[in-house]
Amino acid sequence: MRSKGLELNADTRLSRYLTGYANYSWQAQPVADEIGLWGLNLPPAHRFNAGLDLNYKRYLGNVSIGYVGSAYWNDVINVIYSGPTKAYKLSTPAVAYAGAAEST
Repeated sequence: MRSKGLELNADTRLSRYLTGYANYSWQAQPVADEIGLWGLNLPPAHRFNAGLDLNYKRYLGNVSIGYVGSAYWNDVINVIYSGPTKAYKLSTPAVAYAGAAEST
């Protein structure tokens, strides 16, 4: 099996307390040399993520978004589980406070 793709990534510090990132990947449909595509999973062609991270004193935060294109999954044991998946998007906010450590 042969597969081709591309991955891009960028990370940057936006300020003393804020960093950002973005990444993208593209994967072509795999080429099955001898066995054909039966029994192979076909990954999503496109994936993308971007986010911001905050680290200010004891406060931490993150917000990110993502996209994953549709894929095709084969289940070799039971074909009723085989088929395409829908593309989907994610968003994940997170906030935390790092309190003082307790003394013993």
